[in-house]
Amino acid sequence: MTVGIAVLCNNAKEVAVACDRMITATYPPIEFEHGIPKLDKIGETCVVLTAGDALAHAEICREVQARISVLTRPRVAGITEEIRATYVLQRQKTIIQRFLEPRGWTLQQFYEEHARRLHPDLFLKIDNDIATYDYGLSLIVAGVDPDEAHIYGIRHPGEVDCYDSLGYHSIGIGLMHAVSSLVANGCEPTVSSKMAAYLVYEAKRNAENAPGVGQYTDMAIIREGEIHIITNEEISLLQQIYDTRRIPLTEEFKKTIDSLPF
Repeated sequence: MTVGIAVLCNNAKEVAVACDRMITATYPPIEFEHGIPKLDKIGETCVVLTAGDALAHAEICREVQARISVLTRPRVAGITEEIRATYVLQRQKTIIQRFLEPRGWTLQQFYEEHARRLHPDLFLKIDNDIATYDYGLSLIVAGVDPDEAHIYGIRHPGEVDCYDSLGYHSIGIGLMHAVSSLVANGCEPTVSSKMAAYLVYEAKRNAENAPGVGQYTDMAIIREGEIHIITNEEISLLQQIYDTRRIPLTEEFKKTIDSLPF
């Protein structure tokens, strides 16, 4: 559930992001809108947006924040690799706890010892469970280096994609609504940061049509040396533009339909 959106802007020198506050946890199974933003700062000019198990992402962010806190202006690609590596390790830890430790095995024992002892069908089943286990977490890493901004996506089973050439990315159940909105508006990295903020806001609002996307909106614009968190008052201004843009078009659309000759 949820939605996260990132858009490059100002000739790919800055990036605008937005997300909801819908929280999903697998254990205990629960879903609700939390009072704390899901927009995590990782360094001075980098943020992480998440979709999936909230408990999993919190642990990953804590570990990465601790490691990069001693570095001076780490680049976005380096932060992304730290998050990806932690993702892989946390997924492996969960796999061991779920499939192997109840049997008294380690990962090494399973592949080096029990591969020869187990019935082939049982070994292949457990091996397939390990290989296909979905950690249930997707992330967007968006940030600014001294020369340019970047957007990376991290997905199951720990793969990284760079979305700089496309200029935007979305995750969560609302991603198709969000991406469709950005495509329809001709979103490109050349747009101003103000225009990008509006396009991201509109994409997030459109994503609310998907089940499981929360109505509360958190937004930020990441610039050289700054993560500007967009205030509730500024979001209210974006909402006014959104409302005035939609209502007249809807009325004009109805008039045009009514004037059809059949």
